[in-house]
Amino acid sequence: MSGNETKGAVRFENVVKKFGDVVALKSLSLDIVPGELVTLLGPSGCGKTTTLRLIAGLEAVTEGLISIGGKDVTHLTATYRNVSMVFQSYALFPHMSVRENVAYGLTVSATPKKEAFDKAEEGLAMVGLEGFGDRLPSELSGGQQQRVAVARAVVLEPEVLLLDEPLSNLDAKLCRRVREEIRQIQQSLNLTAVYVTHDQEEAMAVSDRIIVMKNAEIAQMGTPADLYNEPNSEFIADFIGDANLVKCDVGSITSGIASIEVGGVKLKVPTTRNVPFNASLVIRPQNASLTAPGKKPGIRGNVTYAAFLGNQIQYTLDTDIGKMFVVDNTMDKTFPVGSDIHLLLNEKKLALVPA
Repeated sequence: MSGNETKGAVRFENVVKKFGDVVALKSLSLDIVPGELVTLLGPSGCGKTTTLRLIAGLEAVTEGLISIGGKDVTHLTATYRNVSMVFQSYALFPHMSVRENVAYGLTVSATPKKEAFDKAEEGLAMVGLEGFGDRLPSELSGGQQQRVAVARAVVLEPEVLLLDEPLSNLDAKLCRRVREEIRQIQQSLNLTAVYVTHDQEEAMAVSDRIIVMKNAEIAQMGTPADLYNEPNSEFIADFIGDANLVKCDVGSITSGIASIEVGGVKLKVPTTRNVPFNASLVIRPQNASLTAPGKKPGIRGNVTYAAFLGNQIQYTLDTDIGKMFVVDNTMDKTFPVGSDIHLLLNEKKLALVPA
């Protein structure tokens, strides 16, 4: 590929990172294509932040190769990599104005002051902070400070934009707004971006592709829809969104459809496997519904908890297949605590993973 085609591409080839005897990454290989926003998602200690710091050059590789834009950067320090990072803590200089903060990276790289300040103003306009240049960081809200940090990273015109849990200090409502702004900026500039978070909803909202990590390696990667609808393990099913997991035996598989039985109900469930296996049935809370006993054949249960949340009702049930969590978005009928019910499952929306 030409230079323009590879600009912003990130490649890991069998990258291992050790801190003494502790293995932080186990032979990681991955490719991030130019213009893509990829999120590294996983629980604490899974290796996602280490991966980000390796791209940035803030950590040294123990084994393997890293390239950015087709260039081997494995042994280059952060100074010599064309990447910018947005930190969780914002890392703004409190004694500098907002304009000076945004221009800082340009000025230390010998850009003339006027040019640096002009670009800083363009960056502030890009994040919706036009006219805020003379203020101090202490005069801004948390969301505004985070946008300043994004502007400071973007004005450097990096090949790769790195974001380390950038929204963790914001409240839920502000978090939604800022993540939308980050996504819009990334797409409008066609930036390659690598985003680290432990928040599943945040990852699904901003990502072209998600890499879920567990125990220092990749557990599964794919689009948000792939991971949600086609998990490859109980861990992924439970980690990406809410899921009820029910052990079941797969009797037969014909043309990608598995025949199973749970709670006395026979079901036909899509599967990519060819032979029967011990499985867990993945039931998303919104892919089950409640009905009164006797109306339709279903799994018997009893309502132990019901919560009205305005746009939905959340139920906890004791059923013949165990405790279940169900979300009713239609709210056609309310079942109070103590109600006997039948649980109906949407076969087309179910998934099977190895038990």
